[in-house]
Amino acid sequence: MVAAKSPCWKPKVSFNNRSRILFNHNNWNSIRRCLDSIAIPLAEQNPHSLYKRFLKPILFLLPAEKAHYFVNFMLRVWLSIPGGKQITRKIYRKHYPTTGRKVFGHYFENPVGLAAGFDKDASMFKHLEHFGFGFIEVGTFTPEPQDGNPKPRLFRLPKDEALVNRMGFNNGGVIEAARRLKNRSPRSKMIIGGNIGK
Repeated sequence: MVAAKSPCWKPKVSFNNRSRILFNHNNWNSIRRCLDSIAIPLAEQNPHSLYKRFLKPILFLLPAEKAHYFVNFMLRVWLSIPGGKQITRKIYRKHYPTTGRKVFGHYFENPVGLAAGFDKDASMFKHLEHFGFGFIEVGTFTPEPQDGNPKPRLFRLPKDEALVNRMGFNNGGVIEAARRLKNRSPRSKMIIGGNIGK
């Protein structure tokens, strides 16, 4: 636990004439140290154990597809909280120089990426890049929006710890996806791939 005297909890701030809070350089360093003190113990836990003990019982109360969208929503909420992105990167982003590869002129920090099917509409990639993937593939996109297969279309196999995915190409169409991709942050270095269907 962080000591009560830590400047992270009692930052020295000042207000300018537009009532904006101003943090000095030392305060930001203190905040970073505070976030590290939270993230490092979490990183030392077994993520699979945390998932089984806390998250899985909650998610299994929902149908599989609703659980998927619920997780997407909660990721957005978590990463919008101040410090959420820093803690997530501290836990999941590991830098090993030996895993980096340059392929077709593009440098991949590691060879583990997220395949198409999770971010079907290119609406989550800016959140998912904080989880340490070497690349993210979005889609599958189709020229026109599609509803996909009739529900239910995503099924759990608990004994096999697996899913049967029969969702089809449910997506909002390639034009909307392209608009989101064009608006990505120019500071992002994440390599984004796209999957196209018809």
